[in-house]
Parts: sequence; C-alpha cells; structure tokens
Amino acid sequence: MVVMICAGVLLGVTARGLGPPVGDLTRIGGLSERQFGWTRTAQGFARDYFQRPSLETLLSAGGHGGIVVFGDSFTDAENGNISWLNTLYAKTGADIDYVQYVTLEDVQAYLGAPGFDAAPPDAIIIQMGERTVFRRARPLFDDAGCVPPRPPDALAYGTGDVERMSWRQRTSFADFDELMSWGALAMRRRVLGAGRTVMVELTDSALFTSARSDTLLIYDSEITRHLPQAIAPLDRAAAETGIRCALRHVINTAGDRTEVYVLVAPDKRTVYAPWLANELPEKAVDVHTLLPGALSGRYISLLDLMRSQVRAGVRDVYFPNDTHWNDASAELVGIVVSETILGNPPD
Repeated sequence: MVVMICAGVLLGVTARGLGPPVGDLTRIGGLSERQFGWTRTAQGFARDYFQRPSLETLLSAGGHGGIVVFGDSFTDAENGNISWLNTLYAKTGADIDYVQYVTLEDVQAYLGAPGFDAAPPDAIIIQMGERTVFRRARPLFDDAGCVPPRPPDALAYGTGDVERMSWRQRTSFADFDELMSWGALAMRRRVLGAGRTVMVELTDSALFTSARSDTLLIYDSEITRHLPQAIAPLDRAAAETGIRCALRHVINTAGDRTEVYVLVAPDKRTVYAPWLANELPEKAVDVHTLLPGALSGRYISLLDLMRSQVRAGVRDVYFPNDTHWNDASAELVGIVVSETILGNPPD
C-alpha cells in the first residue's frame, strides 16, 4: 500500500511539474509544457466552417460542390478551431469539404467515382505535409503520362461570415485521471527516451515564446523520411520524376471538370533551417525546389512565406511544442490559398 501511495505521489508530482500535455511533440516525447509551451494568445474560431465527410461518402455521394480539400493534420483544426480552412471560408464563402486520405490513389479514385460525377467541385486542393509527399505520390509513379497541366482558371466567390475567438494554451489538467495518466506516460517515455521527438539546438533564442526557446522540437520523421533509404530503391532523379508526374497525372485526370491545386506544408525543420546550430542530414528529395514551376501555376508555395515571418521577428510561426504552424500562420495560408484560386496569387 505504501509503495502504491508513493508511486501515485511521484506520478502526480511529475505530471504537475511538466504541465498538461498540449503539443504533439511534448506529448510523444514526455517533455515539459512548462519549458516548451507557448505563452501568447492565439486567435481561433468559434466553430469550424467546413464539413468532414468520410472518403467513402465523398466517393459515393459527393461533396457540396464548392471546394474539396484532401488534407492531413496541417489542415485539420487545432485547439481553438485553428485551421486555414476557416480562413478560406471567410475569404470565399465557399462550401468546403475536408477529407482525410492516404495517397494520391484516393484522389484519383474520387475523380472516377459517382460522387464526383454527381457533384464535381469547383476546386480540389491536395494538401500534403512535406515529409509525406513521396509516400503519398508513390502509388501513381507507374502511371503513364507526364504532360504539364493547363494553367488554372480563376474562380469567383464572395465572402463568408465567421465568428472568431481567443484561445490560450491551457495550464491545468482536465481531471485527476489525466493528471495520473500523463504522469505515468511521461515517466515511461523519460525512462525509454524522448521517442519520436528530436531536440535541435538553435542559434537564435528569440524565435519562440517558450522558456526553452533555444531548442527546436521536431518529429524524428522529419529526418528519417528524407533519407536516401526512404526513397530506395529509387534515386533522387527517379523520385523527383515520379512525384512530378504523379501530381500532373491527377491534375490532368480532372481535366476541365474542376481546378486542382497542390499545397505542401513545409516541415518545421525546413522553415527553421537557417537558424539551426547544426545541419541535419541532407534531403534525398527537396519538393520546395522540385514543384515550383512544375504544375503550371497550380502549386501553392508556402516555404518563403513562413520563413519571411520568422525573419520579420514573428515568434511561434510554428508552435514550439508542436509540429504544426500557429494560428497566425494558418491565417496566412488561408489567405494565400484563397488569393490563388481567385486568380490573384501572391508574388
């Protein structure tokens, strides 16, 4: 009994010392939110202004005829309903369907499905995290054809009414169960190591609002998925050709029925590369040099946008405790996407 009481006290003290888990990188690493959490006030939305049909529903019944977004966690709403999709709605008023997907095969299947034929959307946006581009495109590498697509036609929309709200990172636990389970998980991960979270030293300690602003947290996959073995047995040239042609193939499959755009969320390591104290392993494929100019104006580039914010002194462009961009960055993404599909892409 005494041992159990002591163990419970230890778990509780550990959890309170770390703070409640909020960021994905602190959570999977068993790291301290009090050291790596952010301290500013974020601007989110009172609710989400988009629909979430399943892929199966989209294939069979279609969407709402506006904009269909195939995306991942960079598109899905964070705490405070922080998502670039909500900004996209505010700037266009379009019906937006957000669908989680696995590979470009899912997008290709949609273009040939009854749901697409019944209600073809005005636009499709394919969003990918940088480290997932090769994996998502790989199933279509063997498809014939690599013809550059036609330039997109501009769409016409109005605007949408949205209600905004402020949001701050929470500093207290939801309940006793969360306190104890987080203490146990954090202890286990500390014994086994930080797991998939990698800590990288920075040359500038003014980039984040966190207490440990001299350290960048990233996923280990931001390293491993860019290594040569991640694209093996292909070499760089073959992988680049495959990615380029797979995306062109999907866009050309859509033809004149809908406008297709590609949006790549830069890895956190990529955005902050100029401020790393030590270089990380070279990438086998760099999509940020590969895709601009390859898709006839259908590639929406974000890397320069994100880095320009860091250089301008904006802190927490990506959350310090998380792999994703912050609320202000999500807002910028929504603005850039809306301007692009409306025919006014930024320079």
